[in-house]
This record gives sequence, structure tokens and C-alpha cells, in this order.
Amino acid sequence: MNRQIWRAGAWRVEWENGGLRYLTWNGVEIARGIYAAVRDSDWGTVLPRVGETVINETEDGLECRFTCEHIRDDIDFVWRGTIVLSPCELRFEFDGTARSSFLRNRIGICVLHPMEFAGMAVRVETESGRVSGRFPASVSPHQPFTDIAEMEYEPVPGLSVRMTFSGDRFEMEDQRNWTDASFKTYCTPLRLPFPVRVEAGERIRQTVSIAVNPASFFAKPADPATGEHLLTITGEAIGRLPEIGFLLAGGPLSEAELAELRKLEPSFVRVALDMTGPDWDARLREAVHAAERLNCAIELEALVADGGSPEALLRFIAERRAPVRRLIPFRAGAFDSESAVLAACRNGAAGLGLSLGIGGGTRGNYAEFNRAKLPLALMDFGTYAINPQVHAFDDRSVMETLLAQPVTASDAQAKTGKPLCPGPITLKPRLNPASTSGKPISVEEQRDDRLDGPFCAAWTLGSLAALAVPGVQGITYFETHGPLGLTDGGRNRPVYNVFHAIAEYRGADIFRVEGIPKSAAVLGLGKLDRKRILLANLTAEPIELKLVPGDDFPGPLRVSGHACLSPDSRVVSGPDGLDIRLAPYDFAAADLA
Repeated sequence: MNRQIWRAGAWRVEWENGGLRYLTWNGVEIARGIYAAVRDSDWGTVLPRVGETVINETEDGLECRFTCEHIRDDIDFVWRGTIVLSPCELRFEFDGTARSSFLRNRIGICVLHPMEFAGMAVRVETESGRVSGRFPASVSPHQPFTDIAEMEYEPVPGLSVRMTFSGDRFEMEDQRNWTDASFKTYCTPLRLPFPVRVEAGERIRQTVSIAVNPASFFAKPADPATGEHLLTITGEAIGRLPEIGFLLAGGPLSEAELAELRKLEPSFVRVALDMTGPDWDARLREAVHAAERLNCAIELEALVADGGSPEALLRFIAERRAPVRRLIPFRAGAFDSESAVLAACRNGAAGLGLSLGIGGGTRGNYAEFNRAKLPLALMDFGTYAINPQVHAFDDRSVMETLLAQPVTASDAQAKTGKPLCPGPITLKPRLNPASTSGKPISVEEQRDDRLDGPFCAAWTLGSLAALAVPGVQGITYFETHGPLGLTDGGRNRPVYNVFHAIAEYRGADIFRVEGIPKSAAVLGLGKLDRKRILLANLTAEPIELKLVPGDDFPGPLRVSGHACLSPDSRVVSGPDGLDIRLAPYDFAAADLA
């Protein structure tokens, strides 16, 4: 990882892997990032290898020149970048050449705008003239602005920012659709055909320039850094913990794995059943057997053959008295729910006297859910999958997606009026709705080494805290066992500990904790006269927290027991509350006396 902090005048930016992150001017975030993307014919990102980098200080700022190579399979593309920082301007230049012929969906500059810009006024210069509007407040299913040549906005009153784009046509999308914490202005409109063949020797040049005008801006003095974040625990219940289930992995479930999964007390297992195969009934029998041994229900995602009927499936459920609580049917080959399939399931279930929820939505991301014309009248609940690695893959970007997860949940409920059962939630995608080749994602491609470390545990607690909101009925996380599972041969991965810590708190009240910083995830649970607080460090640096009782919470605050993944972390009772230290990406659970 090639990361540096650059400062020039009032600018502060982070240089990382050939791009810029967290662009601030006098402490105000101007943009979340600027980088160049090379996307293959399935929208896969070909990551850069940064070559020679030369940085020179100038009379009034800084200039950097560097090269990046993107090489994978038949793709071989190189570009030279130039970044210039001066007191009130920033310029990012991209000059690339294809060294092979290949298919691409996109090549060029992307600018990220923080999701906190939602609702902010923006003026856009297009080929057709000036357009006045706002960064979308609700999650926009389609491009809010197209043919962008220039845009102006004020991230804070009195500080005007003007971005100018050249070298291609640019447009904006709302990346909250994929739980990225940003809007993105990118090159090459999606309305143009793709993939496109790039010929060896072809040259692509683009530039984005940023001008800052602080005409009536007065910088506020920075808050003094205390090094410790103060959290206040209240007696206010703000919701209930949703049902938690797991995606039932294929392959046999060993006795050791079964014993460990029982300790998690899952409310359900989600079963992905492809009814176009000849042995779907055998797969379902195995799933029913596993659910019975785990003493839980089944949430069934069923793929019905095109033109086929769900009658055999429903009859199986009725005759076996299978513990199917929720059914999510799709036509095989489709990603979104269709009226005919849902209606056939509802009518068939009613005819057999089955009482089960029938839901709809998408097997894909919230983007597909948001764009689809869903048959809401036939849906008891909505569902969509979540993974944090559609566009970016580094630790900080993955953690930032936690900010957007609750936005999708509230947006989905506002637009559909339906309760939600999101899932599966995984570190990497299991499906690619945007694929042009139709190539499936292999198990190996779904593997992420962070599943085996504390990072995944911290991210998962952040996700639970983000989605444990009113209207979310159930959430499906990860696979039960195997190479992508919570346990593998009875060896539990660190993320297992998160679900073990909430197992005895099924249906618990969630109590409010105030003052939670972006660097931490906190979830407070109360059941009968017991209270447990779960905490995670979402950063690569240690953090210090202090938890104190609020006016409406009976004190003093003491801890009767706690567990941390890392020996470098601690949760101890102090004279006025709990003193908490969390090692990088550590997870802790503490019982309050």
C-alpha cells in the first residue's frame, strides 16, 4: 500500500495507489476521492500497479507525476498521471495507452462525492445548458445528472467548489445503491453500448480540475483532540434485534460444525434452491434435516424453471411439514421478482393451507431492487443482497459501506411500504447481475482472507448495528460452514464470536447509545434484567472509548464480565463508567452489572 499525506496551502489529500482520497480544503471535505478505473467486460476492476512516482514541491504547491499499469488476462493498459496542487486549485490528468487489444466497459477518471452531500444544491453545466438540482436525498435508481462538463456546489456555506471535466462525457450515479458511501461522477455514459473493443495503441486522455472559491467562507477552529470518545448509554429502547439467520452452505454438515452452529441459536437458515436441476428435492430434504437439527426455520430462495410451476415445491413443504417460514421465489435466470411466479406461489400455498410469508425483491444488490418494478401487492416483505466490494476493496472503503447500509433499508421501506429481510450479507458478491458474459462467480473468487481475521468480525458488528432498525424482520449473514462459513470443520472464524455474543439475546430490545464515533460500532442489547453491550473498532489504529450512564439510565455503570478477541483490548469499570480500549479491528462484548 503506497499511502502518503500531501499538504499544499489549505489542501490536505491522501495519495494511495495512484489516486487521491479525502480531499479537504481548510478542513472541509471537497471530494471523497479521485482515481482512474479500468473495468473489464463484466465490470470487474483491474487494479493498478503503481510505477515510478516523482513528487516536486513548486513555488505555491506540489506536483506529482507517476505511471500506473493495469494488467490482467488479455488487458494491458498503462497511463501516466499528473497531479498539481496550488492554493485554491487541484488538477488530475490521465493520459493512457492500450498495449493490447481487449474489451472494456470503462476506462478513465472517477470522482467520488461524500454521501453526506445528499440533498445539497448543485449546478451542472451540460451540453444542453445549465441544470440546477441537488445531490439525491433518497437513493436515486438512475443517473441524477448526465453529460456533465462542469459542476458547482458549496460543501459548507460560503465555500464554492467548481469541478471541470474534459476528455469524455461524464455522468453521476448514486453509489449508495451498492452501499458505497458516495456519489460518483464517472466517464463514459452507461447509455452507450458496452463492452467496447479497445485496440492496441489506442490513446485515452482525460482531466478533472477543481477550483475552490472561499469568498465568504470563514473556517471554524478545529475541535481539540481528546484522544478519547465519550459514549452515553441511555434507557431508551429504539427497536428490537431482528431475527438472525445464515446461508446454508452446500456439502455435508459435520457433527463438529453442527455443534458449533447450535450455539449460535439461529432463527433460520436461508436455503438457495435451484429447481431446474434433477435433484432439487434431495437438496431440500438435506436442508430440512439440517434445520431440524439446528432447531430453526427455513427461509427458502427458490429458482423456478421458466414456464414451470412451484406446485411440486409447495406440495413437498406441505407433505413434509417442512419448517419453511419465508419463501422468496424467482424465475430461473432472473434476478428480480416477477408477478407470475409470486402469484403462482401465493395461490398454491393458499390451496394447500400453507401459512408462510412470500417475499420479493432481488437476488442482486439494492441497485437492482431500487430499479425494478416490483409486484408489491404480491409481496409480504422485500429482500436484496449486500456486499461491500462492488467498486472498492481496501479496508477503509469496505468499512465506509456501513454508513450506507441503513440508508438502503430506510429507502427500501419508504418506497415499498414493506418490511425487509435483507441477505445474504457477505464480504464478496456471490452473483454478478451486471455481467455481460454470464460467467458465474466461483467459490474461490468469493473468498476473502479477511474472513479469517478480526476485520470481518468488526465489520459484521457494524452491519448488525446499522441494520437493526425498525422494519427489518430478519437478516441473513454468511454461509454456515465450509470455506466461506462461520465454522470450518468445527474451527470457528472470529466473526463467529459476534453471533455467539448475541445468541442468548434473540428478540432483545436495542437501547440507544449516544456519541458513537465513525471509528466504532456499538450495539446495546437488553433482555429481561440483563444488558450486554457489543463494541468494535472499525479502524487500523487503537481507539479509546469511555462509556458513561445518561440521566435516564440507572447508575453506577459496572461491567460484570467481558470478552475481547485481542489481548491488547480491555473493558474495565472505572469510578464514573467503563474505560474501553480496542485494538485495531477488535471486537468486544461486555455484560453490564
